[in-house]
This record gives sequence, C-alpha cells and structure tokens, in this order.
Amino acid sequence: MKIDLHIHSTASDGSDTPEQIVERAARSGMEAIALTDHDSVGGLSRAREACRGTNVALVDGIELSTYSTTEIHILGYGIDPQNANLLERLETFAQMRRERAAEILAKLRAYRIELDASQLDGLPNVGRMHIAKMLVSAGYCANVPEAFDRYLGQNGCVYCPSKRIIPSHGVQLIRDAGGVAVIAHPMRLLTSNRLQDLIDGLRPYGLEGLEVYYPSHDAKTADRLARIAQHNRLWMTGGSDYHGENRGNIEMGCVRWSPDKALKKRLSI
Repeated sequence: MKIDLHIHSTASDGSDTPEQIVERAARSGMEAIALTDHDSVGGLSRAREACRGTNVALVDGIELSTYSTTEIHILGYGIDPQNANLLERLETFAQMRRERAAEILAKLRAYRIELDASQLDGLPNVGRMHIAKMLVSAGYCANVPEAFDRYLGQNGCVYCPSKRIIPSHGVQLIRDAGGVAVIAHPMRLLTSNRLQDLIDGLRPYGLEGLEVYYPSHDAKTADRLARIAQHNRLWMTGGSDYHGENRGNIEMGCVRWSPDKALKKRLSI
C-alpha cells in the first residue's frame, strides 16, 4: 500500500496548499495520506473535498508540539476535526504562536532588522518558518537554513522558546478527539535513551503508536524502533514529513512501509 501519514500544508508550515497535496498524491499513485499540520486542523476540510473523485483516502490528522525537558511531537490520526475541546485548545496554541512571533520580531529590531509584521496577518498558524521566509525575502539571509542558523534556531541570536503543553496532555487531547496518538520521528529520543521512559509515561494516557518509518531512519534504526513498538504493543506508522519547498529534497511517499491491518481498519483506509 502506498501511504504517507506525515504531511504538512500551508495550514501550518508547508509550501503546498491542501489541494496541491492531494493533487500530488493522486499523480504519484498514493492510496492514502494523512494531513498532519502543526497544531492545526485548518486544512482538513479542503483536503477532504479535494480527495473527492480521486483514489486517495484522507486520514484526518494533526501534529501537536509538546515539551518535557525536550521538544516532543505527537501525531494524531483519525481525529474528529470538529471536536470542541480540540478546537478550543488549538486556538489557544495559535495565540501563543502569534505572541512568540511578535517577540521574535521585537528581538530582530534590536539587531536593526525591520520586517513587516502585517505579512503575518491572517496566516492560519504562524511559525518560525514564516519569519525565516520573510528574512530571505527582505535580503537579510540567503536561504531558510541560514535564517534558522543565524537567527531563529535554538542557537540563533533571537531564539524564543515556545510555550507548549506537556506530552501527556497532547496524547490526551488526541485521544479525547477520537484519534490515535503516535510519537513522531523518535530517533533523537532513541539515541538519547529516553524513548522507553517516554513510552512508559504516555501509555497510561492513551499512546498507541510509534513513527518507525521516516526519511532519516536508516534500516538499522527502523528495525530497532520496530522491535520497541512490538515490545510495547504499539502500532508502527510512517511518513515523509513532507513540507514541499520549505523542506527540500523530501518527496511525499518517499518512505515505504505497510500498515497493520488493524490500523488500516481503525483509520478507515
């Protein structure tokens, strides 16, 4: 089955619209995709409408940004995008993102970098990627990676830590919206020997999966993660983390994997 359960659109920090993502998926023969925008369900209705008349099945997804000693992302699959509690929390997250963006712009002004804040008005989910592209467009940086290295990344001169919920609350939020909660791109947690502790801590809150198959996971890493998933009775998932032009050289569907039959049934794919 050709499937990609980790894709971002312009509803967060991707460069392709939900419609363009579905069109690309259909052209490449994808059978199912999950739109998993950061802290946003804003693109799901558009993606579902675009899937009509195609052979592409859409999984309603999200990627929640959480923090506990380190940044941890939690993917949610099969969520109800109209869940009232989820929507209320996402609006809170969006406000926190706007406040962070304003703080970053203020810090940039201290370096005599003036950016037009109005360019962020109306964006559905403001993030550092949007500011990075503004820095490039204004000529302060040659490209997005430089913008993060010099200014916006953790070691950048205007870095602002984000305010985030803890991982257990993210898992609960996904579970309460009817979804399957999955730890995203866990290699960093694996190499730092923190993955098992995280799994043990999140299982009581409803954790159900681990993203085993990912572009930066070589065969050895994927095999280790698969054994961990099996040992903990977690579903194995996979995806490209596609962001379009905003993260070059990563193509949708580049990760080959086959979902468990029970997971396919759960996600109606």
